Amino acid sequence: MAILFALLSSLCFGIAHVTARVGLRTLDARAGAAISVPSAALLFIAAAPFALNLSQFSATAAICSPW
Repeated sequence: MAILFALLSSLCFGIAHVTARVGLRTLDARAGAAISVPSAALLFIAAAPFALNLSQFSATAAICSPW
């Protein structure tokens, strides 16, 4: 099952890379980053409720640093 997920992940990553290059080829690097970074953040925010397991989450551990 892990191999299947790895293959699907690499396929999706390749598709995203190709479509981003084609869609942003007429823009300069700064404008492309201004589009791609927020859109990736929105995608991760949308996927987070389905992918995160918060049963072991500790706010104290997330806020406090050992340094």
